[in-house]
Amino acid sequence: MISSEDVRHVTFDKAFQGYRREDVDDYLKQVAQAMDDLAAQNDDLQKKLVMLAQRIEKYRTMENSLSTSMINAQRMGDSIIRESKQKAAEIIRSANIKAEDREQRARDDVELAKQEIVTLKGEADSFKRSLIEMYRKHINLINKLPDYTPQPEDPPVRPMQPAAEPAPAPVQAAPAEQPAVEPTYTPPAAQPAPEPIQR
Repeated sequence: MISSEDVRHVTFDKAFQGYRREDVDDYLKQVAQAMDDLAAQNDDLQKKLVMLAQRIEKYRTMENSLSTSMINAQRMGDSIIRESKQKAAEIIRSANIKAEDREQRARDDVELAKQEIVTLKGEADSFKRSLIEMYRKHINLINKLPDYTPQPEDPPVRPMQPAAEPAPAPVQAAPAEQPAVEPTYTPPAAQPAPEPIQR
């Protein structure tokens, strides 16, 4: 490949009726300058190309990182949704079990209360029958009692007087140093028999 320095230092043999040397030198200078400009531009483009390649690599790295993050986030989201659904299903299942258990206990309590009511009604009916039977027996006994008709020779019936309460005995001081005396038994006075009550 020809460089700009080669163009600048090139020499030509002299010939009769050739090109003017000054024109050729000027043209060669222009060509060498153009080649230098193109080389500088090429270098600049190469640098830009390297920078663009680095940016592209950076963007690819970022893209891969973002893609990985999105995949991880998607997986995490799916995992969270799956765990949430499992927990929700477990909570619903537990709530249903508790509700069924409470409902069964309530049914059992109602059934037990019904049985107790039946038992209490039976006991009440039995007590009522036994009470009626007892009253019936008492009425039969009362009906079997003879009727008493007072006779003219019977003394008139006087109402019974309530017995008078005995007066409290006076409290006496115990005699000092009295010899011990054997107590003697005194039978109570005979009381008159109560008069019969007339009906």
